[in-house]
Amino acid sequence: MLNHPVGYWLRSLAPAMGLLLMCLAPASAMTEDFDAALAAARRGDFAEAYCVWKPLAEAGHAASQYHLGWMYANGEGLKVNEKLAVSWWRAAADQGHTEAQSRLGMAYLYGEGVKEDHGKALRWFVAVARKGDEDAQALLRRLAADGDEAAMSLVTRLLIDGREILGNGRRIRVDKANLRSGPGKQFKVVTVVSRGTELVEFQRSGAWVQIGLAGTPSLVWVHDTLIEEVSSRGLEGAP
Repeated sequence: MLNHPVGYWLRSLAPAMGLLLMCLAPASAMTEDFDAALAAARRGDFAEAYCVWKPLAEAGHAASQYHLGWMYANGEGLKVNEKLAVSWWRAAADQGHTEAQSRLGMAYLYGEGVKEDHGKALRWFVAVARKGDEDAQALLRRLAADGDEAAMSLVTRLLIDGREILGNGRRIRVDKANLRSGPGKQFKVVTVVSRGTELVEFQRSGAWVQIGLAGTPSLVWVHDTLIEEVSSRGLEGAP
């Protein structure tokens, strides 16, 4: 065993102790000052932000977990590590952090840091959409309209029980309306619905609207003059 003087060991430990103190001091002084760390990150001082967010994240602070995840995802002062990013987003998402839930959904949708899994992605998007988040609702509708099988299966169930999760509610404003297989009168009539039938709008093509209807296994089309937006006033005052 080498018998170095005490001073040697102190000098050897100095760099590590300096880094430790750099992290511990700001964290203890700024435990509840998350905004200051956010400001530091915005001005490019990622070391300061990390030294505040890391201890807070380990203590279970959801917003810090979310932002720490982005530091790993983007390589902001750290080596890019998508798996660590996902682990921090998951920790925040499990606490109900909306942005983390959305980001975790995107990670599963595109296979970033995790194995691609549209089913898991959709579960996180639904969790956010339930809160009334319009971006999550729009994403669910777009995925279904683009032909994603998992999304269409989910949408079919939500149209029966949970239509409000999809947002973009519409209602038939005339006595009878033909719903067609495509955007135009040349397409066959799939079904006929009556005034007050509630629908969900997915996308538009000219004057035609692609909609979802409970009990219909696929999306159908209706002319936009035959529907109106659902409002808290319902159909009162509709022409």
